[in-house]
Amino acid sequence: MNTKIPYDIITKQLNHSASQQELDNIREWVEASNKNKESYKQIIKTWKVQKALNYKPNKEKAWIKIEQQLNLNQKIIKRPFRYVYHIAALLLVALGFGLLFETTSIFSSKEMITIATMDYQKKIILQDGTEVFLNRNTEIKYPKQFDDNIRLVSLSGEAFFKVKRDPAHPFIIETKNSKTQVLGTSFNLRAIKDELANEVTVTTGKVAFSSLDERQKVILLKGETGHLQTNTKVIKKSKAHDPNYKAWLDKVFVFDNQSLEHIIQTINHAYGVNIIITNDDLKRESLSTSFSDLKIEEVLLVITNTIGCDYQIKGESITID
Repeated sequence: MNTKIPYDIITKQLNHSASQQELDNIREWVEASNKNKESYKQIIKTWKVQKALNYKPNKEKAWIKIEQQLNLNQKIIKRPFRYVYHIAALLLVALGFGLLFETTSIFSSKEMITIATMDYQKKIILQDGTEVFLNRNTEIKYPKQFDDNIRLVSLSGEAFFKVKRDPAHPFIIETKNSKTQVLGTSFNLRAIKDELANEVTVTTGKVAFSSLDERQKVILLKGETGHLQTNTKVIKKSKAHDPNYKAWLDKVFVFDNQSLEHIIQTINHAYGVNIIITNDDLKRESLSTSFSDLKIEEVLLVITNTIGCDYQIKGESITID
């Protein structure tokens, strides 16, 4: 019986962005047990409270108001209190698939907005009409209002950008190590904190990709990738060699004689899971396949049936052997 609360899907439901299939999944989960029903009722109640409060964090003050609204007091036993607090905290953080707050930053003298995703993906639309698709564990900072000269944002993590064309106002993305400048185009930017490289892969248009000090710089066209080594700051460009560079976004995969180890690394990144191959010989097995818009269980079936091995799911642990 599945008792794990599907916060991501419920959040989409509350934001009126859930698909019919996702709504059906919520209904099935709720009806699976009385515990699920109670969890769901508490989430909805807490969400209505925070919505009524027109929440803008300070989290402690928000929780005090929520506590008052829910009529919580010291007489309530310890476990329910923690349980409600847990739900409230998650909703305050996760509503909208990310943490949204306003602040001022050295990044700009203007008032800034920061969105930080966790185990969620999120689409946002900036003030100029630019669409940004944030991968999990990604943070973006941008001004509430772009200034008269440039459109400047800051990114840590991975995102796919569809930049609204405006030749008079270049769009610039700064990461810890790199700078990407465009007029109007679509591309994937990967600048994950613990990785030793930043990468930009262009889907349409033209992109200028440089080190942060602009000593190294390349111009990238459609179908090209720029690769910046963060320790040396050296940039190289090449034809886009990985057809799955935005599979995390569209769930479209193409593998041509790739090792199972490489395939699983790509799937882990795209689905936010941790599949482990326990057999070293299997890691070297080669596979050519393609699939799109499949659930992770369906992906596992395609791969294991093709190679002739098994997989097991125990809780959040997935193994192939």
